[in-house]
Amino acid sequence: MLWHMSDPREPLLVLHVLWHPDSAYGEVAEALRAHFARTRFSGVTGRMGMSVMFRSVGADGRLPARVDFDGSQASVVTVLAGDEMAAHEGWKRYVTDTIARTTDDRLRHRVLPVGMTRSGLDVAGDLQAVRWDRWEGGDAERRSRLVFELTLELSVMLAGYHRRLRDPDARYDAGSLPDPVRVFLSHSKHDDVGEAHAQAVRDWLHRNSRLSSFLDIVNIPPGHSFEDVLTARVQRSAVVALHSDTFSSREWCRREVLLAKQSGVPMVVASSIRTGDERGFPYLGNVPVTPLYDGSEHEIQALIGRLLDEVLKHALWQCRTEPFHHTYPNILFTPRPPELLTIAQLSRSDAQPSLIVYADPPLGVDEERLFEGFEPPVRSFGEWLVGDVA
Repeated sequence: MLWHMSDPREPLLVLHVLWHPDSAYGEVAEALRAHFARTRFSGVTGRMGMSVMFRSVGADGRLPARVDFDGSQASVVTVLAGDEMAAHEGWKRYVTDTIARTTDDRLRHRVLPVGMTRSGLDVAGDLQAVRWDRWEGGDAERRSRLVFELTLELSVMLAGYHRRLRDPDARYDAGSLPDPVRVFLSHSKHDDVGEAHAQAVRDWLHRNSRLSSFLDIVNIPPGHSFEDVLTARVQRSAVVALHSDTFSSREWCRREVLLAKQSGVPMVVASSIRTGDERGFPYLGNVPVTPLYDGSEHEIQALIGRLLDEVLKHALWQCRTEPFHHTYPNILFTPRPPELLTIAQLSRSDAQPSLIVYADPPLGVDEERLFEGFEPPVRSFGEWLVGDVA
């Protein structure tokens, strides 16, 4: 049964951004739209992924229309709550009503208050708020941090929604919320850069986020199998491959990358090459690459932000494709474009799919030619959706 899937082209996730029209939070709302409405979250059709909607003022200066929770499969209402909203009884009732309408189904719909000021917390009721008012730095730095926090919360919420798609009887349970994202730091210990950057990223995560990290020298307990623990952790983590000079030459670094690819988990490559790489490892491709030269706070924040983008993309992909597994059991849905590793995996599998459908955007013409005549054929999700499902 396809749960809540009457129209497979409706937005999977809508982010509603609320703020009082007399406040100065329009730039914050625009920053959220600029980040979350990008193609990387929306897909090639612009409809199957994520949409951002503003709600600040309605017709004739009145309150906005009520949030339409039936217009998408899942939604998050982000309330930029400041002094103006807290002092306006109509707005307070509007937010209270919105919270009440999500209480019975928080696996699908959630209100996320952002305390822009201390008094703005009054609007949130008993909901835990993101504390913008406590953050240091200028507005640009705080907008960047809000994007970071929202990306994490959207990913965690979609993990719960994915559970609902797999089990229509699943219900929200505050006692069994999804675990925070765990970051697996794949690195070489045979050059100073790899180990130093791994420790710097781990320290940054512990100081600045709720994300947990896995570093083999720290997190493998004595008496446990090195291989068993690493394999289990990679398969349940978002992976950062710290590509320093000796990374590609180390067997375990290569194995961790291959395992991450085979498991389909989110992955980002942090490029820290100094003098050169003797043999570039081909399976570091098909994922985002971001520079990590000096291991500064700014570079690490950008790296983890990019990783969280991949986590959110992965969560969207899981939710977007889960209902189709029942109707199209012979299709292999993959979160990344196909590559040599995909072919190698299929050659060793007893169950051959009839089609490979990968996440948008579509491959370029030059790459498509590499797969001409390949069995099974490959197609991007948007192309498949329009051609076979429409």
